[in-house]
Amino acid sequence: MFLATWVTGRRRLWTARSGTGPDRGDNRARPTCPSTDRGSPATALPRLPRCGELADHQSTCYSNPHTAPMGEIRKPKPVLLMMAIFSRHETALDWSRTRGAEAWGPLALASDVFAFDETPYYEKTMGPALKKQLLAFEPLVDPGQLAALKHTTNQWEAEYADKHGREHGSSEPRPLNLDPGYLSEAKLVLATTKDRDHRIYLGDGIFAEVTLHYHAGQWRSRAWTYPDYQRPDYHAFFSECRTHLRARLRMPPPSADL
Repeated sequence: MFLATWVTGRRRLWTARSGTGPDRGDNRARPTCPSTDRGSPATALPRLPRCGELADHQSTCYSNPHTAPMGEIRKPKPVLLMMAIFSRHETALDWSRTRGAEAWGPLALASDVFAFDETPYYEKTMGPALKKQLLAFEPLVDPGQLAALKHTTNQWEAEYADKHGREHGSSEPRPLNLDPGYLSEAKLVLATTKDRDHRIYLGDGIFAEVTLHYHAGQWRSRAWTYPDYQRPDYHAFFSECRTHLRARLRMPPPSADL
């Protein structure tokens, strides 16, 4: 008699705790494991609020990529058009400055003429004792024009070699090399026809390379930066160009001139 009463009490206590007996008054079904049909008891996990259900939880919810607003497409700031010119002939440098100004507008800044002796790579096609100069043009440009600008300078190189090189005493196959690029407040970008792992394809056979970046008040190199572009005198000139660009961007309207 005592044993039967004790067993019955234990059963009532268990059913009350599990929420399945009349002691709870709701006769709710026991939670089941989603991975089986046997109806075995399973630990119920709290349901996390969905995005937008509760205002208090919106800041901690993951955003839904299908409903979150996408990034707004904006027109980039205009940039300073640059061109590096090098040759062993002073007449070729003169011709390049004139040709560039006729097509792109007056020069804003021009560096000193540097001895370009960091590499012998160009001597086979351009000869020894190369000289190099950096030019910045007054009109600002859209950075999206870089590929077209490289095609233009390639045409100028061919034009000089075909029509003016021999007149000026040039005997090498490439008497003039022109490297266009642009300078923004954050970086110096050069155009090239050669692909590498760090270069981005622009189209029409042209790639772009971030040769220098501006950080903490100075120009900084990358692992791939050309040796001459790591020189302090180059960086000093590019800082002058950056100051000029910042002044131009403060002048309304800050739009590309070309």
